[in-house]
Amino acid sequence: MTNIHPLLVHFPIALLNAFFVMEFLGFLFRREELRVAADWMLYLGTLGAIGAVSAGLWAASTVLHSDEVHAIMMRHRNLGIAVLASGVLLSVWRFISHSKFSRNGQIVHLILAF
Repeated sequence: MTNIHPLLVHFPIALLNAFFVMEFLGFLFRREELRVAADWMLYLGTLGAIGAVSAGLWAASTVLHSDEVHAIMMRHRNLGIAVLASGVLLSVWRFISHSKFSRNGQIVHLILAF
């Protein structure tokens, strides 16, 4: 297969959505074990996003497409890069803080994740 982007893109989608759900439930029910699960989902989802964005950028330059498809691909690319940037930001913040947030910090983290 010359374009592996479709194979990679579903992992960060699933992991980052599961991260948000686990983080929200951990916040809502004050359950640290849910937040620990959210840590791993965020980190793995962000790593997956790095792979998916890299593969997508490579695919965009190698797959033949029309001008109409190009416009759709550019929007898709921009959304993917935004998700990756958000994942990196949230991961770095979470890693540096050792996942120890004040209640207000958790709220800001959830808002950014959303």
